[in-house]
Amino acid sequence: MNAKRNLYILCGGSSRRMGRDKAMLKIDGETFIQRIVSKSKSPFAETVLLSGSNTYHIDIRHLEDKQPDSGPLGGLLSGLQDVDNMDRWIAIVPIDLPLISQTSIHYLAETIPDRSSDAHIARSDDRIQPLCGLYHTSVQPKLEHYLTSGNRRVMGFLKELNYSYFNLTKEEIRNVNSRQDFEQLNDD
Repeated sequence: MNAKRNLYILCGGSSRRMGRDKAMLKIDGETFIQRIVSKSKSPFAETVLLSGSNTYHIDIRHLEDKQPDSGPLGGLLSGLQDVDNMDRWIAIVPIDLPLISQTSIHYLAETIPDRSSDAHIARSDDRIQPLCGLYHTSVQPKLEHYLTSGNRRVMGFLKELNYSYFNLTKEEIRNVNSRQDFEQLNDD
């Protein structure tokens, strides 16, 4: 296990499609944020919330976006900048994957990707989830340049990287972005 790796949970978005903060939605009496934090306590050195300008009443460190209004990539940049070593991997998980398993969370803590990759991201069959995975801190200058050029698209940034994949189940990679997604999740 890589005890020096942190997990960064992306939860600072505006949740426009949902109409309310996704981090505070509940499944089985537990908020999305509680679900992911409870799965990540033991395998990581630290679990940190990339909270944008949001605040949450949970006893772990919150990290605001250092480059506001830059979407999830701004959160990723804040996570990369939080690490004081430019030769490390950070783990990242978005708040809208509440069904990610503890096994997959542990995978993010324990895996050391081939160094020819800049990122090691989740996929399920034909779908990828670039905001769930491992990013090497050496991508920080590329991301800074990408954002200062006015770009915000996650998939656009991914095209600038060498990346590999790991597999999640269809259920784990299921995004909960809208009210309809949340209703379906509760109906299942």
